[in-house]
Amino acid sequence: MSETRTGLSGAVLDLFDPRCRDAAVAGGKAAGLCRARSVGLPVLPGVVVPAGEATEALAAGAKALGERGSGGARRAAMTVAVRPALSEQLRVAVTALGGDVVVRSSADVEASGEWSGAFSTFSEIGPDDAATAVRGCWASAFGVDALDRAEHTGRPPESLALAVLLQPRVVPEVAGLARLADGAVTVEAVAGSPAALMDGHADGHRVVVAPDGTVGGSGHAVLDEARAREVAALVRRVHDRLGHGVVEWAWTGGGLVLLQSMPAPETAPPPPAPVTRLAELDTRAADRVAALALAFPGGACDELVFPWLLGARTVPAIPPAAASHAVDLDGLRRLAGELAARVWATSASEAVTRSSDLLRALRGDAPGAALATLDELAVPDADGGSELLALMLAVGERLAADGRLRRASDVFGCDAADLARAAGTAGHQSWAGARRWEPFLAAVTQTRGTTVGGIGAAAGIGAGRARVAGGAVPSGRGAREVVVATAPTPSLSPLLWDAAALVTVTGSAAAHVIEVARSLGVPAVVASQDLPPLPDLDGALLAVDGDTGTVSYHRPTP
Repeated sequence: MSETRTGLSGAVLDLFDPRCRDAAVAGGKAAGLCRARSVGLPVLPGVVVPAGEATEALAAGAKALGERGSGGARRAAMTVAVRPALSEQLRVAVTALGGDVVVRSSADVEASGEWSGAFSTFSEIGPDDAATAVRGCWASAFGVDALDRAEHTGRPPESLALAVLLQPRVVPEVAGLARLADGAVTVEAVAGSPAALMDGHADGHRVVVAPDGTVGGSGHAVLDEARAREVAALVRRVHDRLGHGVVEWAWTGGGLVLLQSMPAPETAPPPPAPVTRLAELDTRAADRVAALALAFPGGACDELVFPWLLGARTVPAIPPAAASHAVDLDGLRRLAGELAARVWATSASEAVTRSSDLLRALRGDAPGAALATLDELAVPDADGGSELLALMLAVGERLAADGRLRRASDVFGCDAADLARAAGTAGHQSWAGARRWEPFLAAVTQTRGTTVGGIGAAAGIGAGRARVAGGAVPSGRGAREVVVATAPTPSLSPLLWDAAALVTVTGSAAAHVIEVARSLGVPAVVASQDLPPLPDLDGALLAVDGDTGTVSYHRPTP
């Protein structure tokens, strides 16, 4: 199809028009398919509503967002009508494509795994409904999930280049997602449409095609070896010609087609490797340290809490916040030193130094001697410890009121620098300090807990308190959490930015939310069907190994 007026924002463009190679015009999804077709890859025909057409709808939604929230913003965006000329072009285009199309959002940000599955798709759309479906795609920029991702990535909805892609609806014999890594192609397949697989509602079947063409795995029931090799060959061509390592594909009556491709996510650095399972961790002392680490995970606690708390035999309750209006970090350090001096039976400075050495040993690869030292320490002064925790919580209340923390109790997950900047520029806390305990937590859980299997979906090992999606939020005070859910659905994506790991009972590594996990460096295991009932896991300590596909769970007893 050709333009009918001057300016890209005033026309429906043929998907194979060279101008659609620009993600600022056609969005990431359509631009990738246009480039794929230009280098000879099998792509379904289609048309694109350029991103410029969404400007008015996105502006209307953004204006309503502050006053009426997500629902009001979506309604405001939907009220912006598609121009009559564009509506007519859509009617003609959909008829030419067979009268039955799939309408998908195509945003410039979709090249990043953080945005995988964020926007709407509408299926079985006819000529008379095409304009409404386009407005639905525009409005999806203001969905709760998309808004959460916008906040985390710093891309307000109105700043998106949000095009819309329309292609013929096909009914695949088999479809799925394939990924190239280390020379092998892992193929996740499901009979029929891939929608349930991508949304996390289908487990799918997996085959792995080695560089020499050898096929292994459990997916032969839906994808025979010959077709598996053809899918792998397509993935390799996509990688050679576009540099993309992740491919959504479908096998239709007309053969194998490319539905979408994207670069393999540039993953964030994974958590440090855990210490090896050690018999010396199979002790109550290890449980006690794990419980303390969950309650006080931040770097500031290394300086202000652990020097005296290492002598505690239980996890102390957090008292109400002190009536303090100033952040006196030096005063907190003096009080911590006084408490530590009693626990270590030495000077304050020597006690702080020795506690720092002990913490390094506990988090090292031979924690046994350090654990034995704990029982030699004096029990800390309960009143003094309560006073210090109350003063820290008062700092947390101030930071929460200023928007720097989500809740006051998250102060125990802060680094010392966060407290030192208490009067500085607002900004959410860093979880870098909290991560320093995760190797120890993983090792204790794997050593003392119960381990079950699953499918490794995103590499790395993470550990933390379980947060069952949709259930009550655990009473942790700042430790990163392991998100636990029945299925890997897109609604989990906003929970992953601060997560230690993700584990689901069902689902496949092809789910969109797994691309989000990979891009954020969040280890993930899916199809862990031998876990206990999820309500029983809420608040337990979990270790998730995305490399081996195992999940360990444990409740430390101080």
